[in-house]
Amino acid sequence: MGVPLNPAELRNAMLHPLNRIMASIAESHEFFGHSRISSARSKHLDYITHLFAVLQYGTDRDLKAPDLKRMVVEVTNTDSILELASRAGAVLNVLDEVNQQFGYRITQKWIFVDLSLLISQRQRAGAAVDPVKLAQAYESFEARRRMHNAQPDVLLNRESAQPTLDRHLYNYIEAFRTQAGTKESLRTRNEALRAFCPDIDARS
Repeated sequence: MGVPLNPAELRNAMLHPLNRIMASIAESHEFFGHSRISSARSKHLDYITHLFAVLQYGTDRDLKAPDLKRMVVEVTNTDSILELASRAGAVLNVLDEVNQQFGYRITQKWIFVDLSLLISQRQRAGAAVDPVKLAQAYESFEARRRMHNAQPDVLLNRESAQPTLDRHLYNYIEAFRTQAGTKESLRTRNEALRAFCPDIDARS
């Protein structure tokens, strides 16, 4: 008996224009060529589908399998698909440079999603993101997250010079632990990353 198809593989079998474009990017963009993310079982396409979803919906829709499948069916306009593809390419170009700064340690899907959303927001605002600045800011955030990940309550029960950032970090850790694919979780994590990465724009 064969192994049942996972949600990403089932979406990959859908013959829709958006799916074909996403599959092409997953197969050809250098971010995936450079990264340590496994290509097994349509994993690259799964990551790209999540990226397209945050570009299309922001934090207004869940990123669960039924929602992603619905996006593949709903987004059929050629101009809209090409615009999404262009925006996805621009995000991945920055993320590839950030990943180089990290020593190619971006492998977890929700970290990929969170950073992609942050980059896309700055690009939509007309800014160019400096990969070095983003990598440094996120590295600092990750160090603090790892320090408190096991006991996040400490962040709320101590004297702190940065109580607002402590609250954001606590919220991020809790949101990451539970239902990471919900719009509420995505929004909470995005607010936290924007607080920790306020100055990531390239200087003109």
